[in-house]
Amino acid sequence: MLKPVPFYFLRHGETAWNRRAIMQGHTDIDLDVSGEHQAREVAPAVAALPIATICTSPLRRAVHTADIVNVNRRPVALIDELKECCFGIYEGQPSNGPWRKDWR
Repeated sequence: MLKPVPFYFLRHGETAWNRRAIMQGHTDIDLDVSGEHQAREVAPAVAALPIATICTSPLRRAVHTADIVNVNRRPVALIDELKECCFGIYEGQPSNGPWRKDWR
């Protein structure tokens, strides 16, 4: 029988494109100052959790968030499958643009 273990999910901090409601997808946008602040704010809570390994997307915004919250220096695993959906030609476009109706 498998032993249940807790799983904690933390979304990356804010980016300039998040703030402007621009689709990011696989476009590799880093955190902005606000996103760095958000990660620092949550870091103590993450440090208190019984986490063995931090798994993250290899995109800069996710890796940067993981680096900031990893105050206990736990192992970090980059997992390509944790990337956001790829929106192709719609990346860099407004997230509420007319293209989104057809995508949904």
